[in-house]
Amino acid sequence: MKKHRIIFTVLSILTILCFAGCTAVTDFDSKIMNQEVKPVETLKNGNVSVKMFIPDYYTLTESRAIAPQTKYASLKYNTNINYDTTPPTYEWATIETLEIKEEDLTAVEGAGDIGLPGKIWKATFVLGLGTYSKGKLAIDLLDSDKNVITSGNNADDVTIEEGKSASCSFFTVPKEISSNSGSLALNEMKFFSDKVFKANDVVTVMKAELGGAEVIRFNADGTFGGVMTNDFVSGNEITITSETAGSYYGVWAKNAAVDNYEVAVCTYEITPKGVQNVISGNTIAYNLKMSFMDGTVENAVKEFTTENTGKQTFTVEHGGINKAVEVNVLSADYLTEPITYMGNTYNGIDSDTMSGSTENVNLNSSFQQIKDISKLEVSYPTGNEFSADAFFPLKLKVNNPDMHQFMAIIISKGTNTEHYTYRGTGEDGEINTRIWLRWGAGEYTVKLYDLSSVSWDFENVGGTSADGKVTYQGDNVVVGSYYCAEGSDYPAVTFTVNNTRDEDGTWLYPSNVVQADDINIMNKAADITYGFETAYDKARAIHDWIVLNHFYDNDSLAGARKRQDAVAVMEYGMAVCEGYANLAAALIRNCGIEVKYISSSSMVHGWNHVNVGTADEPDWRLLDCTWDDPIGDYLPADFIRWDNCLVEDLYGGDGSHAASDQEESIGRSISVSRSHDDGTESIAY
Repeated sequence: MKKHRIIFTVLSILTILCFAGCTAVTDFDSKIMNQEVKPVETLKNGNVSVKMFIPDYYTLTESRAIAPQTKYASLKYNTNINYDTTPPTYEWATIETLEIKEEDLTAVEGAGDIGLPGKIWKATFVLGLGTYSKGKLAIDLLDSDKNVITSGNNADDVTIEEGKSASCSFFTVPKEISSNSGSLALNEMKFFSDKVFKANDVVTVMKAELGGAEVIRFNADGTFGGVMTNDFVSGNEITITSETAGSYYGVWAKNAAVDNYEVAVCTYEITPKGVQNVISGNTIAYNLKMSFMDGTVENAVKEFTTENTGKQTFTVEHGGINKAVEVNVLSADYLTEPITYMGNTYNGIDSDTMSGSTENVNLNSSFQQIKDISKLEVSYPTGNEFSADAFFPLKLKVNNPDMHQFMAIIISKGTNTEHYTYRGTGEDGEINTRIWLRWGAGEYTVKLYDLSSVSWDFENVGGTSADGKVTYQGDNVVVGSYYCAEGSDYPAVTFTVNNTRDEDGTWLYPSNVVQADDINIMNKAADITYGFETAYDKARAIHDWIVLNHFYDNDSLAGARKRQDAVAVMEYGMAVCEGYANLAAALIRNCGIEVKYISSSSMVHGWNHVNVGTADEPDWRLLDCTWDDPIGDYLPADFIRWDNCLVEDLYGGDGSHAASDQEESIGRSISVSRSHDDGTESIAY
């Protein structure tokens, strides 16, 4: 389909402009003005210069029985509104009526030689001093018998000062908008209105059977916009600009009568946007929303079942819309395969380098005892020494229901260390994840631990376990220390991994609460940021989506704390500050934008630090989605606050974010377990 931007010539010097209907005379304005019309003497204190489009009704309706010809223009002033009637009625005083003379008519600027039936009339009305608010003035176009053909009101306030000329705009549209389908006599013009399209909308012409008619566009103020006939072709797309928004269109039988014409246009939106990821054999659904020019909306859901793997294209087709969407189909074992993340491909384990065994626990005097007690069952990797490109897949079973299927992981490289707590799912406590190597190339040590003592009470989601090891937080825990049967120096499994990817992923790669590589997170990031180019615009779009689609979880604040990792927050649609920041970090990192989580113990609050610049020229901005998410039933559903969105200094409803430990936290690289923020330590990861 052809895409282009339509930009029309505007009659830029017009001060009062109007375009009127060709056949309809309304009940409200069909008064007979056969009496002599005199100006109101007390109002002759100033003037308004006029340039007005006067339709040639005789030409437009030559073959019709009624063919009113514009002969006069009358300026009126609204003196009173009678609210006792339904609908309210208006009382008007005629200020001045002027004859439209042929010598005062000139051709329409910008219309070329298309023969548009109408000309520009120049005149001056005398008007009293003062300010006339919007709607207080009206211009009537009258026929030779002074019947009102059509009228329009001033669109803005106008002030008349003594001895000075003033100007204002009148919006005079056809009193009855014709249908966008029907028949036309020779030279007849009917209109259809654009009520809903706005600047930057892409309008699709779904149907354009013109039968030889011309399509003329008129601006929102009634001025001539341009000839649109060549653009009204089925399947064509037209971009609405700020100049063309709010237009209405005339279908004109310029050269011959038209037995039947039909025009249908709409804007449409297909969601989700961007390339979506789906596991082979699963179904993906797309919603097609069609918005029509009369304000009606139609939704259609199209589902597709994926097969094979790799990029696949499906066609969303409905009601004249035919649009291709692209899907990245993953295998059921996608965790062990390369991943496209941040626009790059990361390969994971180099299987040619793998050696050792996942049963190779630390050898010491207690080796057999630890091995006998350990319940962790790792199925992948199959060895504990290997090279990897940025990450390695980890599949295991915790097999420890007494510990509620919790286990611990410590990742270290030099002085950098991350502590994670994971909880397996199902009867065996299955865990399938990626372990990302976030500190560049070199050797990493990854230790997996059993937990030998955990007290867990689903009824008591607040407080600390009896042994002091666990702080309850929803269905996750914070563990005071990581240990196996004989203590923290004896992990069940130890991996030695050589990372071959020379890339600093500290603030780019996923962590276990910022799951930026999760399928749902990746798909949502692609959807939210589709069409945006800059890091700033993408981060702001993510901020807006979080604010509009999540609410603050007072239950978690009060003690019944839910998981606050990114995946859980997106699933629940609610969070405390920690969850807001985790979700923002996951979505933003997936776009290849560096972002940190910042937590202040003195504020008991968490937010983000986002680099909207580049690695070479960083531009770190502060982002607090929590404080920008307004609370209150009096606010509209689409209300967004940007007080704390990508700013250099954060100031919000509860005061400044200038916590004493904020600067320290920005520079640290410590990762902790889910639901980490217990208000005792400033952290960033």
